[in-house]
Amino acid sequence: LSSLVWSQVPPSSHGGVHPALAHHSAVAVGSHIYYFGGIGHNTKASNMIRCFDTESKMWQQEEPYNWQLAKVTEEGGDDGRQIPTPRYGHSCGLSGDKASLVVFGGMLAGSHSSNEVFMYNLQRKQWSCMVCSGPGPAPRHNHAATVFGDSLFVFGGCDSNGIQFTDLFRLDLITFEWSEMHFAEHTKAPYGAMGRSMAVDMGAT
Repeated sequence: LSSLVWSQVPPSSHGGVHPALAHHSAVAVGSHIYYFGGIGHNTKASNMIRCFDTESKMWQQEEPYNWQLAKVTEEGGDDGRQIPTPRYGHSCGLSGDKASLVVFGGMLAGSHSSNEVFMYNLQRKQWSCMVCSGPGPAPRHNHAATVFGDSLFVFGGCDSNGIQFTDLFRLDLITFEWSEMHFAEHTKAPYGAMGRSMAVDMGAT
């Protein structure tokens, strides 16, 4: 980032090849980058987790310990819905303690949006569907989201009918309670908040 020069990183020939994906998520955790979901060249959504080691340049596919315990189909997962179904246009961030991936929303294979929250524990390699309280966001995809401290912030996106949102919500990742954030008076939210990105300005006061 200091030189602002792009360069392609060829993967190692010993780690396999990552399939082409669109509308997936990517999160950096140390020297590893975790990819989740997205649409492949066959236009089918995915719920796989793949990891790229930036040091060895090798790909590997994560196998959650509770993966084999659930019958995962395009229509749904196990009865407890502990594993996210295939999706794209979702968001994924790293929890404040850097122990888990936090997945929110997305477009599901049945062409409807979701407002589910899933956590993937990186050490235990285990998915959990979180039960949240409070007035949360409507189902959506192609939204922007970021984790700051112990909070997940979700902004904008659209529903399965193409209706766009300009609202902002906060999820407390300790209590898992949603709350809507209201903008300051005379402040307008960005118009057409779909397909945006969001980041934390660490230098802001």
